[in-house]
Amino acid sequence: MTLKYSLILSCGLAGGLALTDGCAPRKVPINLTPPPIVNNGYVNIEPGWRIRLVAPVTKSGKPAAGLRPVGRRGNVITLAAGSNLMGYEVALYSVKSRPGGGVVIRFISAEIRERKKVKRESRPLVPLFNLPPRMRFVRLVFLTRVSEHDHNQGILAATSLRRLNALTQKVETDPDQNCKAYAKALCAWVPRGMAAQPQRRDPAHRNRWVPVW
Repeated sequence: MTLKYSLILSCGLAGGLALTDGCAPRKVPINLTPPPIVNNGYVNIEPGWRIRLVAPVTKSGKPAAGLRPVGRRGNVITLAAGSNLMGYEVALYSVKSRPGGGVVIRFISAEIRERKKVKRESRPLVPLFNLPPRMRFVRLVFLTRVSEHDHNQGILAATSLRRLNALTQKVETDPDQNCKAYAKALCAWVPRGMAAQPQRRDPAHRNRWVPVW
């Protein structure tokens, strides 16, 4: 059976995804990946937030394996996932303040959802936010490429805001060449088929989390 994603594009970092297989769709954030920039944006990760990372779970073990765009209507892109898709993982990370400024990001929990089954995991499939301790400032960058189906989401971190801003400029100028690790800063792409969504508590409902942007 071929599963399909319906990717709902938004103006920020978070999109929506519906996994459908003849049952009622369930929406989760997701993102596609990689060629020449059209526009971009970023958000600094703040204390008190959390990060929700969604990754497809595939038989091959590769998150992007088998993903291909098959159509678009308005801001909804439909992606065929094929029989390689088994489900998806939702991993949560807390964001705490650090003495002297900056944040520390820690893994909270992860669970794999396959059809109606939910399985708790002791660690995430892809530990994207396992950053070096000295990286105090973290930023998520969203790059929109020439192709309407291609988007890059990057994780930038640095020892100071000055270095973080300098790295952001370099990545915006030439993402393919400049998104890499440096002595006091680093950039890493969120793998194709995955999405990192920063969330904050809903002021009206403290037990509910809502997208930051």
